[in-house]
Amino acid sequence: MAVVSAITAVSLGAVTVPAIADAASDWTELKERLHTLSPTWSDPALRGAITTGMPSTALLGNGDTGVTSNGVSGRKDFIISKGDFWNGNRGTSIVGLGGVTIGDSNSAGESGFSETQNIAEGRIDTNGLLSGTKVTMQTWVAASSNQVVSKITSDSSTDASITLQTWVGAGRARGDFSSTAGVTDGTLWATRATAPGSNWVSRAALATRVVGATLSATTSNASSAQGTFTLPAHGTVYVVTGVGGGGQDPALDTVKSAATTLVNNKTAADIDALDTARAAWWQDYWSKSSVTLNDPLLEKYYYNAQYFIGASSRPGKVAPGLYGIWITTDAPGWHGDMHLNYNFAANFYGTYSSNRLEQALPAFDIVSAYLPEAQRRSKAELRRVNNDYVLKQRTDLADGIADGVLFPVGIGPWGSTTDDVYLGQTINSLYLASQYVEYWNYSADPVFLKNTAYPYLTKVAAFFTSWMQYNATTQKYELYSGPHEGTWARNPSGDVALLRSVLEVLTNTGTAMGESPATVAGWHDVLGKLAEPATGTYNSKTVYLLADSGTVSDRREIRPGDNTVNLEFIHPGDYLNIRSSAASKQIAWDTIDVMNSWAQNNSFSKVYTAAARTGYNPTTILTKLRDLLTTSLDSNARVDDGIHGLEKVGATEAINSMLLQSDGDVITVFPNWPSDKDAAFKTLRAEGGFLVSASKSGSTISSVEIQSTVGGTVNLALPWTDGVVTVTKGNGSAVVAMTSDSVLSFATDAGQTYTVSHSTATPTPTAVALTPAPSPMPVPTPMFAQLLPPVPSPVPAPSPAPTPTSTPVLDPELMVVPSPGSVATPTPDPAPTLSGTGIGVSPPPAPSSVTAPPGNPADPAGSPNAPLAHTGYDGTGATVIALLLLLLGTGVFVLVRRRAIGDTDTSNQP
Repeated sequence: MAVVSAITAVSLGAVTVPAIADAASDWTELKERLHTLSPTWSDPALRGAITTGMPSTALLGNGDTGVTSNGVSGRKDFIISKGDFWNGNRGTSIVGLGGVTIGDSNSAGESGFSETQNIAEGRIDTNGLLSGTKVTMQTWVAASSNQVVSKITSDSSTDASITLQTWVGAGRARGDFSSTAGVTDGTLWATRATAPGSNWVSRAALATRVVGATLSATTSNASSAQGTFTLPAHGTVYVVTGVGGGGQDPALDTVKSAATTLVNNKTAADIDALDTARAAWWQDYWSKSSVTLNDPLLEKYYYNAQYFIGASSRPGKVAPGLYGIWITTDAPGWHGDMHLNYNFAANFYGTYSSNRLEQALPAFDIVSAYLPEAQRRSKAELRRVNNDYVLKQRTDLADGIADGVLFPVGIGPWGSTTDDVYLGQTINSLYLASQYVEYWNYSADPVFLKNTAYPYLTKVAAFFTSWMQYNATTQKYELYSGPHEGTWARNPSGDVALLRSVLEVLTNTGTAMGESPATVAGWHDVLGKLAEPATGTYNSKTVYLLADSGTVSDRREIRPGDNTVNLEFIHPGDYLNIRSSAASKQIAWDTIDVMNSWAQNNSFSKVYTAAARTGYNPTTILTKLRDLLTTSLDSNARVDDGIHGLEKVGATEAINSMLLQSDGDVITVFPNWPSDKDAAFKTLRAEGGFLVSASKSGSTISSVEIQSTVGGTVNLALPWTDGVVTVTKGNGSAVVAMTSDSVLSFATDAGQTYTVSHSTATPTPTAVALTPAPSPMPVPTPMFAQLLPPVPSPVPAPSPAPTPTSTPVLDPELMVVPSPGSVATPTPDPAPTLSGTGIGVSPPPAPSSVTAPPGNPADPAGSPNAPLAHTGYDGTGATVIALLLLLLGTGVFVLVRRRAIGDTDTSNQP
C-alpha cells in the first residue's frame, strides 16, 4: 500500500483546481450576503402576524423570548411570546403572552416604509412613521437575557410626542386566563396567568421603560399600561421591555419583579453592551458553517431556515414545537406542541451537518422530562396502540413492557401530554431516537453518549426487543406497527431502519458503557435478524413499499403523491447513502419518481434529503426544490403550506447532503451536486466530529480542508482521478496516509486542521506513486478509539436486499380510496387514515391475524400458521455471540453507524 506524504503523492494526471473559497470564511462578505438574503417589506400594514400557525412577518428570538412584527401606518406592534409560557389546564398548549405598541395609527398615506428581517444580525430594521414622525428603528432581543430593545432615531427636525403601550393578551384569547397591569415609577408593566386548575399555572410579565426620555400621562387598565414620551429632533431613545416568568407555578410578584429588574436603572451604555453581545452571538452562529450555492432563491431558503432554528432553539430553554416560539394566539394549531410522529424531529434535521448541534439540545430535555410517563405507558398502555394485536396475538404482553418507553403523538414540556393518541404507531420513540443517534454520530461526544443518548436508547431497545416477534421459519425478527396513522403492517420500513440505527449504536458502545456481554450479544443477534426494506412492483417498477407486501391493513402498500413515509428508512433511518449499491439506489430513484411527492405538505423535510442521499439526479432535485420555493416561500422566507411551521427548516439537510455526505466510514465531498454548477461550503460537519470545507468550479474540486474536533481516522473519497494529492497538517508537516478503492485514509489529532491538496506537480524522486492496494485496506484506527474502552466488533453489514421475482402487482385502485364514512380529523400529517381515526380518536382494532399470504417471500411454507413465537432474543444466537465476546476479550472499537447495501457504487445519475 503506497504512502502519501506532504511532498509525495499519487500521480493522477494534470488538472488545475482553485483553492478553497475565502469568501465563505470572511465574516464581512458573509454578513453582506446574508443582508441580501434578508426578507423585506414595503407596506406598514403587515399581514399574517396573528395566526394559529407560524407568523408570516419579521421574527426575532433568543430561544426563549420570541418577537413577531406587526403594525399599521404610524404604529409598530411587537408581539412578544415566551417558549415556556404553556397553559396546563383544560387543554395543554403553548399560548400567547402580549406585546408592546409604539406610536399610533393616526398617520395616513405613509410612503417610504421599509422593514427588514435582518438575519445576519438577528434584528428587525424599520424605516417609517411613528405618530406621524419619520423614524429609523432597530429592534432586537438580547442574546442571553429576556430584554427586547427598540432603538428609535428621529429623522425629523422637531420634537415628537410618541405613545407607548405595554399589554398582555393574544388572538383568540381565552376567557379563563387572568391579567393585571399598571405603572410604577415610570415603568409600564402587565402580567398574564394561564387557566387555574389541578395542573400547573404559568405566569409571565412584561415591563417597559424608555431610556433617554421620560414617560408622562400614564394610565392603565386590567391588561395594559400606557404613556407618552418625547422623541427629540434627530435624537435617539431606547424602548426596553423585560420579559419575566413562564414555566410552572411561579408567583405573580416574582415574575413581575423579574421583568422590571431587566429594565429599571438601565443606561444607554448598558443597552449598547447588550447590543454588542447580541451581534457577537449571531456572528459566532453564522461562522459555524456556510454554503455558497450561487442561487439566490435556494440560499434565501437555506439561510433563513438556519436563522429560524437559531432564533427559536437554544440550550437550556424549552424546545420549539410546531410553530417555534412565535405564538400570537391562545389557540395554536395542534397546541403548538411537540408532535412526535416526525414533525418535532424534523426541526433538527439540518442542525448536525450544519455544525450547529447545540440547537438540538433542548429536544433531549423535553424527552428526559417525559421519560417517567413514557415508561409508565410502556407497561400500562400497550393495548391502546392496537388492542386486538396485544390481547389476541401477544398475550405475553398483558402486563406491558418493563424498562421500555412508549410515547403518544403529542407532548409538551415538563412531562405533559397534548395529543393523547397513538394512531396505531410505535414509531414515536424511534423518531426521537434518531436525533440522539445523529447527535452522537456527528459530535462523537462521549459525555453526551454516556449521560444522554445511551440511557434513552437502551430503553427504546428494551421496548422493541420485547415488542417484536421472532419467526422461526424465516429466522427474522418481525415488528408490527402502523407505517401511516391508523394503519397496521409487518416491518414498516421506517420503524425497522430507525431501530437498526439504535441497535448499531448500542452494539458498538455497550461494552464501553458497562453493559453485560449477554445483553450486547442479544442486541447483535437482533440487529443481524432485522428485515430489509420491503420492495414490490408498481407500474412495472420495483419500488420500496411501506411495509412487507400483503400485510398493510388498508392494502395501500405505496401511496403515490402522499407523504413519503416509505422513504424514511433513507433519512432519518440512514439506511442508504451515496455509496450504496447501484441496484438499491435505482429502486430508491424509481420510488421517488412513482411517489412524485416533491410538493406534498409532509414530505418537504424528507423527500429532498432521500433524493440527495441516494444520488438522484441533482439537477432535478434543485429544479423541484426551486419550483416549490417559488410558490411556497412566505414573505419572511419560511415555507408555508397552511399547516406546518418550523419543521420546514429540515430540508437544509437535503442541501447539505448534496454538498457533503459521511456514512460513518467515508466522507464524500460534492457527492450529488450538478457537475456544471459552482458551489462551496465551509465547516459543514461530517460524522465523527470532522469539519469539512471545499469548493467546486464546474467539475473541478478544490483542495479539501478537514478540522478534527476529537481525533480519529479520516476516510475521504478522493474527489480527483488524476494529478498529485498531498496531505499536510496545519503546521505544514507531512501526514502519512493510505489509499484503497479511491478512499484516502489518515489519522488525525483532536484540534488539528488537515489539508488534502491536489496539484499537477510531478512527484519528486522520493515520491511513492499511489496505486490500488493489492488487498482490502485494513480497518484504520477507529475515530473514537481514544474516547472509549474497547467494545466487540460489530455485526457485518447486511447483504443486499433481494429484488422479489414474483411480488404481486399493486392495484392502483386500492391506493387512494378511503373507507366509506371515514372520519378525517386534520393532523400535522394529513395522510389518509382508516375509518374513525385521527387526532383524539383511537385507531380501530387491526385484524386478529396479520400474516403473509400463501407464497409471500416472508413465509416460504406459504402457511398462515408459520411459527411466530416471541422470545425476546434468539437464545442460541445470543449465547454463541456471548461466548465469542468472552473469548475475544478486548477488541478494536469500530463505530459502524450506517451500512451501504450491497456493492459500493459512486455513480450519481439515475
